[in-house]
Amino acid sequence: METKIYEAKTIDEAIQKGLKDLNLTDQNEVEVTIVQEPRKGFLGLGEKKAIIQLSSKKPVEVAPVEPKTEETMTATESNAEATEAAVEPEVEVSPAVEETTEEEITQKVETPSQADAKPETEKEIAKEATPKSPSNPDIFGSDDDDDEEEQSEQTYDVDWVAHYIIDVMKNYLVDVSVDVEDNDDLIIYHINTDKPGLVIGKHGKIINALEVLAQVLTHRHVRSRVRVALNVGDYRERRHHILENLAERIADDVTMNQNTEYLDPLPARERKIVHQTLAKYQHIQTHSEGREPRRYLVVSYKD
Repeated sequence: METKIYEAKTIDEAIQKGLKDLNLTDQNEVEVTIVQEPRKGFLGLGEKKAIIQLSSKKPVEVAPVEPKTEETMTATESNAEATEAAVEPEVEVSPAVEETTEEEITQKVETPSQADAKPETEKEIAKEATPKSPSNPDIFGSDDDDDEEEQSEQTYDVDWVAHYIIDVMKNYLVDVSVDVEDNDDLIIYHINTDKPGLVIGKHGKIINALEVLAQVLTHRHVRSRVRVALNVGDYRERRHHILENLAERIADDVTMNQNTEYLDPLPARERKIVHQTLAKYQHIQTHSEGREPRRYLVVSYKD
């Protein structure tokens, strides 16, 4: 039974490619084993081709072996030696395909330790809660919880990331333009659109997700050590004031009732704003608990 491996954009295309290669016309003449399902990906990222294995069901006809006389054996052996000396045998090597099942992928993922759910250390809290000058608030604070991305050997300029953001929003059926403000240690991508609500999303989920994409691309292909921020109009400024007011109300409540308040999950940049606002209260202490993206702040009273 002849077995070969083929790949194409779809499973059907791979099957037809295999049938043509095996000089067959009917799919029932082969056994099809799917090695890898195709995946379209998103904007060219994560795309995978279909990989199949075809095994021909048609038996290979073997010519009957006639009993050899001594004279025939001598002639046959002489011909074989001459043929072997004249022609080297061709060896067909099939490409090796590594298949990873969902179970294997799951087993490769490390189980998070209980230490991940513990509050941040005093050093981390102090870093996140360092107050900024009121006249120059850190609206575009960095995500301290995120690891630095390693920079790729292939580098682009900041406009390449801006065009990527435009393409993403175009697939989301929103026309935007992007102005880039490059301040060496901080790159701000200002998104201009007549539909800001669709870019921001509920509770800022869309713009925060876009910011993560822009941050990863910038760190890998532009500059590795730089803060990255996305903004639509004055959304970040308004959000900064909202979080400051929220933190002050919570501080008043915790101080008055000497209780503990648990905030809803917030992105790292917004948790940092709350930390900084509450750092000026002597009887208030804060720390973060949980794991991203459900990491939240705990505000408690201290004597």
